[in-house]
Amino acid sequence: MYIVFFGTFNPVTKAHIKIASFVSNFFNNSKIIFVPVSDYYSKNSLNTPFIKRVDMLKLAIKNNKNFIIETIEEEYFLKEHRQLKSYETLNLIKLKYKDQLSFLIGSDNYFDLPNWYNVDNLLKEFKVIVYPRIKNFIKEDMPLYQKYKDDFIFIDSKEIFDISSSKARESINKDLDYDLLLDKEVKDYIIKNNLKF
Repeated sequence: MYIVFFGTFNPVTKAHIKIASFVSNFFNNSKIIFVPVSDYYSKNSLNTPFIKRVDMLKLAIKNNKNFIIETIEEEYFLKEHRQLKSYETLNLIKLKYKDQLSFLIGSDNYFDLPNWYNVDNLLKEFKVIVYPRIKNFIKEDMPLYQKYKDDFIFIDSKEIFDISSSKARESINKDLDYDLLLDKEVKDYIIKNNLKF
């Protein structure tokens, strides 16, 4: 099985890698496909060029044979000048890999799912793996849960990572210690390239 992990990865954190490793192992060494969003993505916090975000991802995942980076969203943007929606990306990846495909989100994004593009088809066609990122998570509080509960897989993990890209960016910009947040090679890359977030 292939599991798609969307994100800005700006920068990729230890939490991203630990979650991906846990989920890969949980599903019998499934392949995790990291899909960094294109430079066209509209989040205000995204000011690191795609190529540098991919470089950092390569450093962070290089020791795990079950991890793949897929640059499909940037390639599409360069050709079509628009950001793919998650549903579109999943369908393109499914065509490419020709295998069972699910996607991974944190429980923080779970509650935003009703706002996703073409969400009904998304949930009919792809399983959603939800990793706990927040405490006291109540899955029934999401409106689509009752309608599509068979399409959700909730990971039961006691380990909730209080690490986020925004926390890493804040630490980097304020010259605070961020050794616990980022892989050493990612940190070295940020310093060498004088990246500011």
